[in-house]
Amino acid sequence: MSDDFKDHAKRANDFAPLDTNEFITAITLLQTLRCTKAILNTCKATMRWKLESQGLLRPGESPHCVSREQVHSKPKEGCNRQHGFGIKTEIVLPGNKSGAMLITGEPCMVMQQLPMDPRVRPKCCLFNDKNDPFAPPSANADCIADLNTGPSHPETWKKPMTEPSKQILCPIVIHIDGAAAGHFVDLPITAVKIALGIHTSVAREKPHLQGTIGCIPQPTKVKTGGQREPS
Repeated sequence: MSDDFKDHAKRANDFAPLDTNEFITAITLLQTLRCTKAILNTCKATMRWKLESQGLLRPGESPHCVSREQVHSKPKEGCNRQHGFGIKTEIVLPGNKSGAMLITGEPCMVMQQLPMDPRVRPKCCLFNDKNDPFAPPSANADCIADLNTGPSHPETWKKPMTEPSKQILCPIVIHIDGAAAGHFVDLPITAVKIALGIHTSVAREKPHLQGTIGCIPQPTKVKTGGQREPS
């Protein structure tokens, strides 16, 4: 994970800025569609309508504009998300022959993104000593407050580290959150998320400090003939 981040940092200076008018227009359109809960696939049709209404595009011509795919791919490159995310795995549960498509991410890549977020501030960090991130837990703690004050945290800290001057204990908090997949979809998905214990409980509640390592859809029964139905 460290080597991957160092390689990304070396390439970061070559990333093109996303402040062109075309990119700003495309990003603003996608944001508007999302805020109004419209289907994002209407992005291209909306852009075509705009250009045709302004006389910049003739009917039948292909619009020369930034596509939704380009808007997604450029930030992925800049944020080091080209690999390790959106891994599709189709499985069939042996018990009831239900099929499901799992969308997962490599945990190490998801963990790498969390401390890199530019919205992280010093007040978001949870250390035993705010002036020294490598300081051990206090032996005189008389109450349980945040995650680093529970009994398991100091007990785990006692285990030997290979480089105590460069390593800190980083608990991984795992939780799940169910959500509907869309207006016209009756199959919910359950997102398996993680947060880092080096962030405070207040910070861990923020969406940008929660990483998704996988999405579990509702299984579907496999019919004869290859068709599926909700289980």
